[in-house]
Amino acid sequence: MSRESRGAQRGNSGAPPFGGYTPATDEFGLPLFVGQAQAVTLSSDGPLAEGSNMRSVDIAESSTPNNCFDFGMLPPPSLTSPQSKLESSFTKSAVSIEANSSTWVLPEGSMKPVPEYYPLEQTAVFIEGDDPAHIAARVSDCLRRRSIAASYGDVKAKAKCKTEDGVEFRIRMFYGRGDYNHGVIVEVQRRDGWSPRYQQDVYAILESAEDAVVNDFDVSLPPIDDLINDMQDNDFDQAHSTECTNPIPCHMVLSNNTDVQAMGMLILSSITDMTKAGAVVALKNASNFVHGEQEVEVRNMVLETLLKKKEGYEIALRIISNCVEVMAKESVLALCMLEEEWIMDTLLPNLVKELRHASNTPNEAALAAKCLGNIMSASPEAGQKALALGAVSALSGANGVGTVSHFHLEKEASRAVAILECF
Repeated sequence: MSRESRGAQRGNSGAPPFGGYTPATDEFGLPLFVGQAQAVTLSSDGPLAEGSNMRSVDIAESSTPNNCFDFGMLPPPSLTSPQSKLESSFTKSAVSIEANSSTWVLPEGSMKPVPEYYPLEQTAVFIEGDDPAHIAARVSDCLRRRSIAASYGDVKAKAKCKTEDGVEFRIRMFYGRGDYNHGVIVEVQRRDGWSPRYQQDVYAILESAEDAVVNDFDVSLPPIDDLINDMQDNDFDQAHSTECTNPIPCHMVLSNNTDVQAMGMLILSSITDMTKAGAVVALKNASNFVHGEQEVEVRNMVLETLLKKKEGYEIALRIISNCVEVMAKESVLALCMLEEEWIMDTLLPNLVKELRHASNTPNEAALAAKCLGNIMSASPEAGQKALALGAVSALSGANGVGTVSHFHLEKEASRAVAILECF
């Protein structure tokens, strides 16, 4: 059953489930306000247990103060009754992952019962009849496939995760309490950042934990260049569209205010990204950043942040990787490298150095591998210099890390190795 169908079921379930109260909902039957949502099931055999799914919420006034749930009395939010009481809308995954193939190895004694009155996030699932080691293996493999960097706790059953978009979150595993003492609870808790893709990541993680798959749907926007072409085909003012090139926010990037500077760096990262600004706008902004006279201070500041690994160096690396990528695609990178010696003398050695720390920072290593591959494709001299700097061993190590834990790192490192083999 699709998510839209499950949402429609929640929004059209007949009589109001709790005291006749029916707050406003969207087209999928989901609450318009956070405070209107609570767990569907109030007991293991509650009136809505038969019609719920493993991760469903319904619309009702919250009856529990401070969102605290006593596992001896009420089930945690997002957890429904045992699976034997409902017909699951999921189908079991055809791929079986062995526990010894996972990079998440649960330390002995790390699994604890969920603390009493612990307010579980709505992004949590209850799994019965499965080994925690197998659950951890599936979650770990999901993180690898989605290129989410993760580090695993030595004491607690906890994973610290960071997406390529910079969203930080935690995954915790507990034994259940009370009516749920026969299974395992997996919880995803966001800590910092946000991106449109994050919700898809959460669903994928929870479904992998359950060893279940659903008919997923893509909520991402179509390529920005297609949207621009559509607007131009519909008599959109082309002069206006080509003039709106999102100029580089130099005053923000160079600000003494840390928050303003961070926002300026994020804007610069977006307007040099082809997928967000379009190829035309991204190329113009990238060209201005790389060798524009008015952007010298901005470029120097970004390079200093990258080389000295100051706060925000991940965004600095993404800015440079975006610029190199769009200029390589438009076949202007080789000429640019002849004019800008810092790319060969300063940037290239730093990229090789970043690859050597792939096990600690796989997201950044994936960007470095992509950037290095584009530079070597544009310049044979860059390939020769990369060989002299030991890029083969650095890329091989990064490829090994990617094979275990990060798909995009594996992909970009393999591509860069293939380019090096031509020299």
